[in-house]
Amino acid sequence: MFLNLQKQILEMIARGSPLAETARRICEEAERLAPSSICSILLIDPDGRLRGLAAPSLPAAFCDAIEGVAIGPTSDPAAPPPIAASR
Repeated sequence: MFLNLQKQILEMIARGSPLAETARRICEEAERLAPSSICSILLIDPDGRLRGLAAPSLPAAFCDAIEGVAIGPTSDPAAPPPIAASR
């Protein structure tokens, strides 16, 4: 199951599918595999602000509310930090 999904995502990348389309597919499949979860993929722009890439199940109002939010040392310390994967 997971290998087939990985293959499909890699094929999307190899075909040059738009990043947002590929990210949306990843979110949809993650939510399908874990039905009680909601997936989103965010980017951090060069200015250190959040930019939504894919969030198919999140309410638009929530996505709008976090769009452009600054993160970093000057961010609200009470706000939960986004989870970032490191390489």
